[in-house]
Parts: sequence; C-alpha cells; structure tokens
Amino acid sequence: KLLEVNLMFSPQVADAILGSNQYKISHFDHQHIAQLCERANLFNRALEYYVDMADIKRVLLMGLNSGMIKPETILSYFGRHTPENCVEILREIMKFNPVQV
Repeated sequence: KLLEVNLMFSPQVADAILGSNQYKISHFDHQHIAQLCERANLFNRALEYYVDMADIKRVLLMGLNSGMIKPETILSYFGRHTPENCVEILREIMKFNPVQV
C-alpha cells in the first residue's frame, strides 16, 4: 500500500523508495506496481517490474516517444533479455519510431 499511495499522489517519493538501497522492498505485486509506475510516467521503474513482452514494448515506445527513457537505459536494459527478445523489441521500436533508432 505504501508504494501504491505514493505512486498515485507522489511519484517522486515512490521512485526514491524503489531506488533506495536502504529500503529493500521486494514483497509486492510487481505487475500492479509496474502499471502504477507506467501511469505515473516512471517508465524506467515500470520496465524493472514488467515481464510480459507486450507491456515491455508499450512502455519502451511510450518512454522513447516522450523522451523519458534515454537510449543508454535501453541498451543496458537489453543486457537482461535474451537475444530473441531484444530483436523483437528492436523491431517494434523501428516499426513505430524509425527516426530515433
């Protein structure tokens, strides 16, 4: 509930809590928190918790189009996925945003 309330009313606080090494919060509904992060335009955080490729593609495209995800972040993000998933994500990005790639 702590994360939910902060994501709805004070996203910066939630971002700080999620990024803090001091507060190791790990027992929560990752899918639900990822959705709330996406709504709060915390795309980097949403990517940390989404596992479904459709969600990942959507968040990456929204983040790139809004300028809220840096290309460097995407490159480091690819390091956590299989080559097949990376190619699938890149195809999706190129389909909808060929200029930035």
